[in-house]
Amino acid sequence: MEVSCDFSLPFREQVARWLERMPPPRAGERVRVFTTGQTRVVVADELDCPDGFASNDVLVVRGDLRCGARTHLAGPVFVGGEFEIGKQSRLMAVAAGHRLVLGAAVQVSDWADAEGVVEARAGVSVGGALASRTSIQLGEGAGAAVLFAPGIMAGGAPPAPPLELASSKLIAWEAPHKRQNPEEWEGGLAYGFKAAKLTALGADTWLYDGSLQFTAPVLLRTKLVVRGSFRCAANSLLEDDIKTGADLTIGTRSIANGLLTAKGNLTLGAGTWFSGDLRAELSLRLRAGARIPARRAGARAVRGAHPTGTGGADSRFH
Repeated sequence: MEVSCDFSLPFREQVARWLERMPPPRAGERVRVFTTGQTRVVVADELDCPDGFASNDVLVVRGDLRCGARTHLAGPVFVGGEFEIGKQSRLMAVAAGHRLVLGAAVQVSDWADAEGVVEARAGVSVGGALASRTSIQLGEGAGAAVLFAPGIMAGGAPPAPPLELASSKLIAWEAPHKRQNPEEWEGGLAYGFKAAKLTALGADTWLYDGSLQFTAPVLLRTKLVVRGSFRCAANSLLEDDIKTGADLTIGTRSIANGLLTAKGNLTLGAGTWFSGDLRAELSLRLRAGARIPARRAGARAVRGAHPTGTGGADSRFH
């Protein structure tokens, strides 16, 4: 699986050229400084910076970099190993070779990219892209303008399997031509459902002209386009695609296996298991324990992301 991280590639290539041209360090020399144009570049094998450390230079660390709380790094940072920065810190951009840990309330004005796992703790804000070639763990309230990773998870992993349901508790909805009395929905399965608002768009796709809110767990076996908003109850199973003209909300402990596309906000409830693609024009919110497994591209392009974070490329509503 490929993860698009082209935004960091020019910086990584420039760092590689700098390191190739640098002469070997003198005995005992741990930090070197050189100037290229109007830019000062600081190169070190490993650094451990105290609370309140500040730098306006480009920082290149071959090994691990650890920074305390309230650190301010105004220039881009390259770390060959692990990078951990303390709470309430600010930085411009970072490319890490292994694990990346952004402490609580850290602000990244541009982008952050890591080869290893990214841990963005509570309140982290990334103005541009946040990417990992392994996985991203988002704390409460953490978000980025764009997310790229094979796996994205908000909060802790659920201790049990993602969903255990008794089939008798699921309300199956198949295409209306397979159900003789779709008006049965008016008995409380969905608020305001009117069969006359349902139109076939194809053999396996249906359009609902309004908003839908399921009040009981639903088993959805067909593609559904909803002109308004869509919300399903907890413990639902959605086997196909859903597209909405407004907000799209998946209830807690549900499973969604198709493409979810929202013109408004897209919310995955706590403990939700999702294995398709997410696209939203406004924001994506991942509640605690919502999981996007590593075997699929969790968020292809994420704009205004929060988990409490995606919007996406090709998120237009037709």
